[in-house]
Amino acid sequence: MKANVYTSMMSLVLMAGMMLAAGTMTAQTMQGRTRPGVATTNGTTTRSNNNSSSRRPEVSAAPKSDNRNDHSRPSAGSSATGTTRGQSGHSTGNTGGTTHVIPKPKVQVPSGSSQHTSHSTASVQRMDWSRPTPPPAREYRPVAHSYYRPVMPASYRPLYSAPAIDRILGLRFGSYYNSSLDYLYRKGYYIDGWYNGTIYLRDVNLLGSLWTDVMLGYDSYNRLEGAEFTFSTAYNDRTRYNRVFRSLCNTYGAPVNMARSGFEASVTWWGGNATGFVTLSYSLQGGRFYTTLNIGC
Repeated sequence: MKANVYTSMMSLVLMAGMMLAAGTMTAQTMQGRTRPGVATTNGTTTRSNNNSSSRRPEVSAAPKSDNRNDHSRPSAGSSATGTTRGQSGHSTGNTGGTTHVIPKPKVQVPSGSSQHTSHSTASVQRMDWSRPTPPPAREYRPVAHSYYRPVMPASYRPLYSAPAIDRILGLRFGSYYNSSLDYLYRKGYYIDGWYNGTIYLRDVNLLGSLWTDVMLGYDSYNRLEGAEFTFSTAYNDRTRYNRVFRSLCNTYGAPVNMARSGFEASVTWWGGNATGFVTLSYSLQGGRFYTTLNIGC
């Protein structure tokens, strides 16, 4: 009898515990379900915060594989093969920096003759200068005339340090007509014509001044005997004359003789060892003012 009572009491206690557990679970269900944990890459498990509702876990970008193709464009100035522009064997026009090529002055070329391709004296073909070519007609061009040698006073002694005047523009006095034309052509001088024993040049620099007209005169044996450099203006301007005068005095000393009449003037120097002369003059001709330099042997 006591055993039955004890068994009945234990059954009531178990039933009461089961009912209490079921009530607790029901209460938790009413309050909201707990989200499952999210597995991380390090193997640990974390639970999401209930206040973050539906926030997704962060995902890091996967690194590129070493053998993955790179679709970026090549850098400017290079090609797909790695060669740079200008290395394909075609000249770009520059040889070690920006080079601006200065063209030669215009040079009259004898008809029927070929241009030379080398500046070497041995390889230059001689030109055919046998056909006279007068210079083109141009206003204010000076007229060619015979050269004369001034008389040096017996008491005059040239400056000891003065150089001899035995050449002009690199041509020795006594050089022949055709060889002079070959030389001037190779040097790039502006040959304006060659006619009746005179070679006409344009725009030549000498003694720090530009001379618009130059005439080289040859004797009856076709040998160089003198040169005349001329520059003219429509107004009276002695600037060029005075500049050249000072330059010649510094080189050859005091002039041998001086002649002056109004604004016109003429002075002469002799070279070292009384070799060669130079005469500087300023004159009015045909309504223009001429500064003229005569040089001879």
